[in-house]
Amino acid sequence: MKFYKFTAIFEKEPGTKETYNVRVPALPGCLTFGEGLSEAEYNIQEAIELYLTVLLDEGKLVPNDKRVRLSKGAIRKEIIVAVKHEVSAGVPTHEITQFVSP
Repeated sequence: MKFYKFTAIFEKEPGTKETYNVRVPALPGCLTFGEGLSEAEYNIQEAIELYLTVLLDEGKLVPNDKRVRLSKGAIRKEIIVAVKHEVSAGVPTHEITQFVSP
């Protein structure tokens, strides 16, 4: 099992009460949203898991985390996921566990 840590950037959607857009700068195209921070956090965990699963299944390398400057009002959170990935008889298998740092 290998642990991966990525920085997620949460930005409030203009004109809404509690909608947050979330992106992971190190993983191009890995983004989602949620109605409230908890939902947005859960959704980005799933998005990272799926992103890593596809990369590993395709035999690609997982990129290093990126630090970016925050825009005003943005929130930065470190998301840690553990992925077990093995190839058995030419078929990749994996197991994912989620962790979120406070």
